[in-house]
Amino acid sequence: MRTAFFNFYKKSTLISILLFVLGLVTFSFLIPAFYLPVFPFLLLFFYFLSLILQFWLYRIAKMNISKFTARFLAITMLKMFLLLIFALVYILQNKEEAIAFIVVFFLLYVIFTALEVRDIMKITSKK
Repeated sequence: MRTAFFNFYKKSTLISILLFVLGLVTFSFLIPAFYLPVFPFLLLFFYFLSLILQFWLYRIAKMNISKFTARFLAITMLKMFLLLIFALVYILQNKEEAIAFIVVFFLLYVIFTALEVRDIMKITSKK
């Protein structure tokens, strides 16, 4: 489990650095009018949330694979619900940045969720 999680950690870190550089270039040169000051913090938020949830899922898969599916779905729903609340609160407080925030938030959500699901599928398919 440790090497599998360490591999996920490395991939997640590499993707986060790549996304930071891509965001920096995009917001600096292509669409500076849509720059979100919260972008680096949002990226860190998704990065750490992804690491925490993935570690939790690794532990569940290691203990009891028969109960993994129900727990995976519960964790995924909890994550979606918490992220939805977070996004709504931010959008209601920063209406002028709403569209840019929604686009960045959605892209980060899709990228990190795809990374998490692909990784956990590799682990559970081996069992």
